[in-house]
Amino acid sequence: MKILKKPSKRGWGYIIPTLFLIAGAIFLFYKSNGGISPISGLLGGGYKSAGYFHGGKMTKGLDVRSIRWSDKHNGYERVVLDVYIWHGVFDNTPYQKSNRVGLYQIGKEEKGSVHLDGELSGYRAFSAKLPSFSKSKFIKKMQVIPNDENSFYFTLTLKKPANYKVFTLKNPARIVIDLK
Repeated sequence: MKILKKPSKRGWGYIIPTLFLIAGAIFLFYKSNGGISPISGLLGGGYKSAGYFHGGKMTKGLDVRSIRWSDKHNGYERVVLDVYIWHGVFDNTPYQKSNRVGLYQIGKEEKGSVHLDGELSGYRAFSAKLPSFSKSKFIKKMQVIPNDENSFYFTLTLKKPANYKVFTLKNPARIVIDLK
């Protein structure tokens, strides 16, 4: 008959710090993903009725070169801001997609508001043509206002209050706004 040894007390010395490291990694992912937990993205959650999503890293020389809008999703509409590297007004260099989104803050102050406001920092230009939202259930119009030489404000005026979530994608860089 084999006698099993009692687990040593030293074993707990590795388990507890490991659990703290895992919890810390989940927390950092949550914060860097604009407050959307890794599980909520899989479950279709993460929508807010008020408050802000923010993230990205400070950078310089970006351009929102195109904006795409679609209502061909399962119960929600999507606005995608495509991020490019800005080469200047008179530079003939071909447009180059960026892998960074710069700093962003997008959201609304109050639950019933019909204005979804955004601020983009690190952007020298916002050269995208604004899309027509005439077929949108949620979006009435979009306005863009330069703030200084390195940032822009924008407002999506909604037809009615809507829940929203914001996240970024890389390779190439995009800021995605979902409305439902």
